[in-house]
Amino acid sequence: MQHPILSKVLSDIELRNHSEATKDVYLRTCARYLEFLGDKSLEETDESDVRAFSQHLRCDCGLAPKTVNTYLAAVLFMYEVGLDRPMNRRQIPFMRKPKAMPRVFSRDEVVAILAAAENVKHRAQIALGYGSGLRISGVCALRVRDVDSEAMRPGY
Repeated sequence: MQHPILSKVLSDIELRNHSEATKDVYLRTCARYLEFLGDKSLEETDESDVRAFSQHLRCDCGLAPKTVNTYLAAVLFMYEVGLDRPMNRRQIPFMRKPKAMPRVFSRDEVVAILAAAENVKHRAQIALGYGSGLRISGVCALRVRDVDSEAMRPGY
C-alpha cells in the first residue's frame, strides 16, 4: 500500500465492517485506478477520469458489466468517502447487465421430455411446471386444492 489514500480507504472499509472480500476488491481496484491515472494527482481528477477508467475496463480489459460496476463502486467509495469529494454520479454511468432470454424448447423436445417421465405424477408435474412457467419450488409446493380440475384453472 504505497499511496496514502489506500490506507484511508482501508480504514473506512474496516469502520463500515465490510467483508474481507470487499476490502480486497476495493483496495486492488483503487490501486489499479491510481496506476491508470499514472502521474496525474487525485486533486486534478474529475468524473471524466472515472469515465475513462470505466471505458478502459470494458473495452481494453474486456471485463463484464457486473465487474466494471463493482470497480466503479470502489472508485466512487474512494472519492466520496476516502477523499470526501462528492462525484456527479450522473456523469459516471453504471453498465446495464444484459438480460438473457430463457431457452424455449421445441415441440419435439417437450414431447421427448414428457415421454421420458414414466410416472404419471411426474409427467403431470413437468407438464404443469413447463406450461405455466413455474419454477421447481413452485411445482413442489402445489397441492390438489390449488387446481380447480373441472374449470381447469387455479383453485384459489
